Amino acid sequence: MTTMSVDGATNPRHVSIIRAQGSHAREVAVWATHISAAALLLVAGIMKLAGTAETMELYEAAGTGQWFRYLAGSIEVMTAVSLLIPLPAFVAGIGLALTVVEAGLTNLAL
Repeated sequence: MTTMSVDGATNPRHVSIIRAQGSHAREVAVWATHISAAALLLVAGIMKLAGTAETMELYEAAGTGQWFRYLAGSIEVMTAVSLLIPLPAFVAGIGLALTVVEAGLTNLAL
């Protein structure tokens, strides 16, 4: 494969070096996003499972009962763990979708 570089010379290694650097940056960005989302979900899930006063009041006000708080907290913790393991990324996506649906239902109930 022959490509043109910026200075007009043909250099097949030029593009492969750029692709290698770009893929590394993309991988770092993906992992940074996964770790950030996992940290947020883990904190929110632990707060729900621990039964802080704020979360207990929220679910009582929504009228869903405490069982829904445990369900939401469990989904958030499992999703956080799944985000940090490369293979179950699809499962983590489903967990994130369930978390968004749960948050929407809770807000609708208020």
